[in-house]
Amino acid sequence: MKVLLLEDVYKLGRAGDVKKVAPGYARNYLMPQGMAVLATPGAVKQSGRITKQGEVKRAKVNQELGGVAEQLAGKRFLFAAKASETRRLYGSINTQMIAEVVSKEIGVTVEAKQIESQPLR
Repeated sequence: MKVLLLEDVYKLGRAGDVKKVAPGYARNYLMPQGMAVLATPGAVKQSGRITKQGEVKRAKVNQELGGVAEQLAGKRFLFAAKASETRRLYGSINTQMIAEVVSKEIGVTVEAKQIESQPLR
């Protein structure tokens, strides 16, 4: 099923893109959440306008996150985690844990999907 994305969808595409997705994914998640509409010829004609709106929204978010990056520059964060006697972690420090600490320290809501990193073990 082809859909027109109305907003950026993580790991799928950006606003204004026409994507082929599974019918269940479109009907049960994308359309009810207002993230996409069926890619009819009329809807596809509006993709340029939707793309421009998405670019404006992304630019605003990038500007906000640039400010967050400046606030984070040079800061150190401490994570409590269980470790063996040889100082190897039993678990890992993941993006969700990082997002919680950063949000608490800076006062700006940061989502885990906005953080790009490899799990720390």
